[in-house]
Amino acid sequence: MKVLIRADGSFERGLGHISKQMTLAKELKRLNHEVMFVTRKNGTVAKLLSRNDLIFMQIDGDTLASIDESIESFKPDLLILDIMKTSIEYIRSLKKHNIKIVTFDNTDVSAYDCDMIFNVMYYHPDDIKRQMMHHALYEGFKYVIIAESYQFVEASVNREVERILLTQGGADTTNKTPFLMDALYCLRSEIGKRFVVDVVIGPAFKEEAIEEIEHIASQKPVFRMHRNPGNLADLIGRCDIAITAGGTTMWEIATCKRPMYIMINEAFEDETAQLIRLLGFALYDGYLPERKTVKNSLGKLITDGKLRKEMIRQMSEYDIGNGMNRIIDEMYERGVLH
Repeated sequence: MKVLIRADGSFERGLGHISKQMTLAKELKRLNHEVMFVTRKNGTVAKLLSRNDLIFMQIDGDTLASIDESIESFKPDLLILDIMKTSIEYIRSLKKHNIKIVTFDNTDVSAYDCDMIFNVMYYHPDDIKRQMMHHALYEGFKYVIIAESYQFVEASVNREVERILLTQGGADTTNKTPFLMDALYCLRSEIGKRFVVDVVIGPAFKEEAIEEIEHIASQKPVFRMHRNPGNLADLIGRCDIAITAGGTTMWEIATCKRPMYIMINEAFEDETAQLIRLLGFALYDGYLPERKTVKNSLGKLITDGKLRKEMIRQMSEYDIGNGMNRIIDEMYERGVLH
């Protein structure tokens, strides 16, 4: 089958939608499906897709004319949309091409007209969900898409926190990294722990933010910089705890069974961060917590071995890493893949 994937990535949007669909695309290719991406013009996204040997077409905007042209050119059997909101008119116009449509994390009522709906990171409000009882709606973290490399990382066994991973995803949209670096550096002396910190600079970080981060690291050798690391699973595997934002990386860390602290960049990430906290995987202080609150939580995570052990136990209760296989199995079951 021919599969067209419509997703975007940028500094403002982050890279979660693109990275997630890249993982799915690689698996679809392995299953002998032909895959092409359609994305808004963005140099970082183009480099990511090229580096992963994925075919793509870039468009100026998300107009119907642009996507219609892509469909008419590629002639897909299946269209995958990883866009948080679309209009009813948009989806119904796409359906005129007589193709199957699968949507991810689309919380709008336009999802009604798609053949399958996967809501992993963001969910429909309850009143809309009740109207969708007879639709092919698949909701929850058991459908999160995680690359295979994360499934082979062993759980942390260190009694002491010697190494911390700090990652705010592909695009630290509100520049939380310097704030967290400062909090960790102060904590290191306050609680008498000699940990080191691996700091990840994602591919869509702004240059001025990178300069600030690298300046801090040059003054404080406790920080080790990793610019666009090719294997984040390896870095997670080397850490004892992780600090992350509210995107897919939370689930990747949970798959690797690492205790974590979550500091979100955008208010819409709060719902999923709250869920991970309730599952017992992480500490989370809500959107825009005060510096003192952040330091207290980080200090607790670093010093409380029983808390970390309980988080690892909770993560071990769930089979998070097989979400992509569940998605593909459901697609075959519903006949959108064959």
